[in-house]
Amino acid sequence: MLERIQMIDNVGNYSGANAGSITFTDVNIIYGENRNGKSTLCDIFYSLSLNDPQFILDRKSILPNRNAAQIQQRVELKFEGQRQAVRFINAVWDSQPPENSKLYIFDHSFIHRNVMTGAIYSRDNSTNMSGFILGENAAQFEALEARNQQLRVDRRTLASYKAQLIAHELGDFNTFIASPKPIKTLQELDTEIHTSKFTQQTLATQIANINQVTRRPNLENILSFHSIDDKVQRINDFLALSMENVHEASKSVVTAHKSHVANNSSFDGWTAKGLTHLIEDCPFCGQTLGNEAHSLIESYRTAFDDTFQRFIATTKTSATQLQRETLLEISLNALTQQHERNLAALDSYPEEAIKAQLDERNFATQLNDKFEDINVTLQELNASLAETIQIVRASLTEKYDTPYNLINPINFSALQFRLQTFNDTVTEYAAITIATNEILINFKGAQDATALLNIMRQEEQNEVAITNERKRLHLDTECTEYIDLKNQIDVLQAQYDMDKTSLEQAQEVFLDTYFTEINTLFRAIGSSDFNISRKINRGGARTVYDLKVTFKGQVINNSKLHCLFSESDRRALALCIFLAKIHRLSDEDKRKAILVMDDPVTSFDNERISSILRILFALKPSIKQMIITTHYKGMASAVMKKFNEAQALKIIQTAQGSSFIQSTKVEMTATAHDERYMEIMDFVNLRTQDNKITKLRPFIEDEMRQRYRLPLSGMNLTERDSFNDCIEALKNNSQIDDAVAVLLHDYRTTLNLPAHELTSWSLEDSRSYAKGMMDFIYNRL
Repeated sequence: MLERIQMIDNVGNYSGANAGSITFTDVNIIYGENRNGKSTLCDIFYSLSLNDPQFILDRKSILPNRNAAQIQQRVELKFEGQRQAVRFINAVWDSQPPENSKLYIFDHSFIHRNVMTGAIYSRDNSTNMSGFILGENAAQFEALEARNQQLRVDRRTLASYKAQLIAHELGDFNTFIASPKPIKTLQELDTEIHTSKFTQQTLATQIANINQVTRRPNLENILSFHSIDDKVQRINDFLALSMENVHEASKSVVTAHKSHVANNSSFDGWTAKGLTHLIEDCPFCGQTLGNEAHSLIESYRTAFDDTFQRFIATTKTSATQLQRETLLEISLNALTQQHERNLAALDSYPEEAIKAQLDERNFATQLNDKFEDINVTLQELNASLAETIQIVRASLTEKYDTPYNLINPINFSALQFRLQTFNDTVTEYAAITIATNEILINFKGAQDATALLNIMRQEEQNEVAITNERKRLHLDTECTEYIDLKNQIDVLQAQYDMDKTSLEQAQEVFLDTYFTEINTLFRAIGSSDFNISRKINRGGARTVYDLKVTFKGQVINNSKLHCLFSESDRRALALCIFLAKIHRLSDEDKRKAILVMDDPVTSFDNERISSILRILFALKPSIKQMIITTHYKGMASAVMKKFNEAQALKIIQTAQGSSFIQSTKVEMTATAHDERYMEIMDFVNLRTQDNKITKLRPFIEDEMRQRYRLPLSGMNLTERDSFNDCIEALKNNSQIDDAVAVLLHDYRTTLNLPAHELTSWSLEDSRSYAKGMMDFIYNRL
């Protein structure tokens, strides 16, 4: 995986360009306008993929007053897993990417090499390509599209009618619009609504008294059952671990050597580390190591080999983890709080009928007495726990120091006895809460509000039905307008669908492809009328395969392909050929693949972006890395939205030449309005000294139109209506108050001055004015 672009110097427009601080990820998008160096960057990768310096040498920078021979080119690319960067220096690549990384480059040169060279298809272009839909019945399709456009206009009008109706809170819209016009008058319906509301209020008062009782709480158990059996078993199993039978022959040699060590009691611990200090003399006893010591050293290496070292490391890690774990923790404070809540719950039942039953069984006293028992047993449990913890820590420490020795198991019986006593006391407490809750539940169950609730729900539904009748009568003109237009659209849509189907079926589109993968991809991105196959060309020294392109069942002569394929189609087909190759790679080769794609879709081909990104998204998990460069902001935005973790970079122009900067998802996906906002705020916050006074007028108008889009639409005001008319309409319909309208008009008229007058303002006056406007927009508008 490519990690960093550390240096590009004197290649094209790059001069000392450094992106070493930017770490590449699985998916990377590099945005740069034309002539900023995208193609140069792809040629660098292509040169590396072929280990062919010529692609870089051909792009040597032209510097004033410098002889070409004196200009030294340099490229440094850092790949994951390599300590040193891959460098282009002294006109050659000094190394290649690691074996687990392989570059595959798709760029404009790929199209010329593999699809068409300009407008000419030649023997060298024997690959597959795709095309666009071009029928001889274009006029019929255009007429059909004109009808479809009108249907779209009618559907938008219908949607606006629907939006106006839905604003009246109609419930299910389809049910409402299909309901007949009521025969009652508005006055009669208003009287029925008033009567229904009064009935509901009376029922609600009756239900509230019952609900107050049924919402009171029951008692809850003070604590769940606690067990330490699993932790006890884990600790003792861990202490019982040992490393027996590890190279017994080597151990005997080490044991013999141990007898020569003065402090042999600590020998086992430090010999485990001794081999790391091995230089000339024995790190254990100091004797000189000659030829006769080789046997002993090999014994050391065998006795303390990697397996033993891994055992020690794993055991120490486990000991540390067990030291950090809590054997048992029970909070007296939490128990006390729950006990107090239970007592409070009992006090919330003042009714004589229930209070007498509770007092007769003396539940409050039973709970208090049993809680005192819990307190006592918890103290005894905690005392035993403290003693046990010390024993556990000592044993784990001993195990940590000598992980290869078996440690005697710990006797947890005393602690478990105290825990069982505590659990029994908690269970007895729970039994009291269960007996209490039986009485409380029976008492609340006798309070039945179900019948009243059912009656009230029916009355609520009755009010809704009457209210909808009133709305249907009040909106009858609008409903009739909607229904008439919808019926007209349904008729026209059915006729359009029938004519469209008939016209499409008249076109013979029977695609039969030899290159299944290419055709599958090509269809997936919208080119369904083409069939790409092959034919053998034996005219040269070797056999090659020419493209055989069929469009709507008609074979196209290769000399006429440039008449059929647009620039978009050529690029799309080239990309399909490129991706088909990636799809055909073995799983192992896919895991090595780094895809570098320069403008995989043309800037005017919006409909293909989402389709291509779906293909790339499906491909991503199986490959190592994806690097996409583009000059089209829409493509960069779509990539950032599709791949949430994508790294974003921009190629910018500086005084020294092209350079890289890191970008963000917010920046890449920003709309023109968002960008204008960031420019203004940068100016307000002193991050730029460029006067942005001319940005204010379009920004405040766009902001107002976005904020009040729905009410403006309801008043049939569109983008064609003036800023002034929109302000007045919003004011007259009480969407904004007079003060806000006055300020909007003030900003409108002031900022309508000619640009040369606005730019004559001082920087500080412009900044102050901009700050005031932004404060108005986000605090008052």
